[in-house]
Amino acid sequence: MVYHICGNTEHLLESLNESGADALSLDSDVDFPKAAQKLSKDIVLIGNLCPTGSIMTGKPESVRKEVQDLLTSMKDVPNYILSTGCDLPLEVPEENVTAFMEEGRSFLF
Repeated sequence: MVYHICGNTEHLLESLNESGADALSLDSDVDFPKAAQKLSKDIVLIGNLCPTGSIMTGKPESVRKEVQDLLTSMKDVPNYILSTGCDLPLEVPEENVTAFMEEGRSFLF
């Protein structure tokens, strides 16, 4: 079971360990390195690039930088999956989505 929770849920992190979720998709308001420390290693952490930040309003280079920063901060968390913090607005330029995907994949190889 995967839970997606919008907003800042940092005050709920420890109680989410008891939620029964296999994975948590958390919003961009959550500090992911801090969340990884508070959540069980048995729970997959998914997220959390801001869907209305550089991916919507920036250029591909800024999206790549944001993805790099997030992946670097989470590199030692084996139960982490890169994603956005919520659904992407329709206004997000296709080239920014492409930059997000390409940069994410580049960390795999």
